[in-house]
Amino acid sequence: MKRYAIRLSAVVAVVASSGSIVTAQSWPLKGIYGYGSTYTQWSKKAGTQLFANTQVLNNSNVDGIAVKVGWSFIESVNGVYSWAELDSVIAQVAAVSKTVTLNVVPGYQTPSWLFSEGAQGFNFVWDEPWGPKLCSIVTIPLPWDPVFLAKWNAFIQAMGARYNSNPTVVGVKISGVNSKDEETMLPYGVNESISSGKTKCTGYDDVTDWQAIGYTRLQVESAWRQIAANYAVSFPSKALVATMDVGGFPPIDDNGTIFVGLQPAVGQDQQATLDIIAMGVTDYGQRFGLQFDGLISWGSGWSTENSYAGQIITGYQTASAMGSKLPSALTIATGAKTDYLELYSSDLTSSSLQSAIATARGQLQ
Repeated sequence: MKRYAIRLSAVVAVVASSGSIVTAQSWPLKGIYGYGSTYTQWSKKAGTQLFANTQVLNNSNVDGIAVKVGWSFIESVNGVYSWAELDSVIAQVAAVSKTVTLNVVPGYQTPSWLFSEGAQGFNFVWDEPWGPKLCSIVTIPLPWDPVFLAKWNAFIQAMGARYNSNPTVVGVKISGVNSKDEETMLPYGVNESISSGKTKCTGYDDVTDWQAIGYTRLQVESAWRQIAANYAVSFPSKALVATMDVGGFPPIDDNGTIFVGLQPAVGQDQQATLDIIAMGVTDYGQRFGLQFDGLISWGSGWSTENSYAGQIITGYQTASAMGSKLPSALTIATGAKTDYLELYSSDLTSSSLQSAIATARGQLQ
C-alpha cells in the first residue's frame, strides 16, 4: 500500500507544482442532473426515438439530463451513424434552457460488426439483474486492441464533429474501458456463483483469463490515455468526465502478475483507478471531471474523489433511487463540496424530496 501512495502522490505533486490545477468553477457542469431520465419509444411513422422524461425536464430543481446510450444504438452498421435520436433529446433539453452530459458506452453494448472486423474480444458470464440474460456469455473488446481503438476513436471524432459546437452539451463522459455499464472498469470475478430464481451458473475465472491474453495494468492505462486524448481533441470546448469506481480492475500488476487485492476492494486492482485519475488531472487540469456512481446515505463519500474537490470537477451519482434516504446522501455530497449530482428519475419526481433537492442544488451553485 505504501508503494501505491508514493506513486500517486508523486504524480499529483508534479501537477500541483506546474500550476495546471486551478479552480474548476469556469466549467458549466454544475447542479442537479437527471440520470435514467431518457427512454426510447418506437412508432411505425418515426421509428425508434429517444425522449427525456418530461416531469424531470420541467422540474425547476433540475439543471440538465445525463444522456447515456450504447455504441450499438448509434453505429449499428460500421461507419454509419444514426444521430437523430441524440439530436432529438438534446433539442428537447435545449428547449427548456437546460444542459446535457453526453455518454456513449461500448462494453457489452459494442456493435457486433466490430468483432467481424477483426477486433479481439474478452468473454465473461453476465451476473447482473439488468442488461443481457443472466448467465449468458458476453463479449467486450480488449481496450488495447488496435481494431477497437481505431473504430472507437473514429466514432469519438464523428461525435465531436456533431456535438462539440452545441452549447447544450456541457460535458462528455470518457468511455472506452467499459464492461457492464458507464463505469471505467473490467470484469474481475473468479468462479463467481451466479443465481436468480431458477437460473444458476458459475462465472469464469476472469483474472486468469485476462492474464492469459496478455493483460497488464500499464497496457490498460495506456489505452485509456489514448482514448481520453481523442475525446480532448474531438471535444475541445467540453468538460471531460471519467466515471470511476474504487477498484474495478482485475488484480494484475504492471508486469502482468496476479496479486492479492487490498482493502477496500479485495480481489480488485485499485492502482489502475488511481493512476487513471492522476493521468486525467495531469493531462487536463480543471477541465477534467471525476464522477463516482456509488453515493449512499451513510459514510462520507469516496475519499479519493473528495480529495480533488475544488481542484477539478467532481460529481456523484446515487447508487440507486434512494427515496427517504436521499436527504442524507445529499448532505454527504454537498459536504464533500461536489460540483454536480446525478439523481434517479423516481427521486427527482417525488414531491416529498423536492425541498431537500432544492437545498442541495443551492449549495452546488
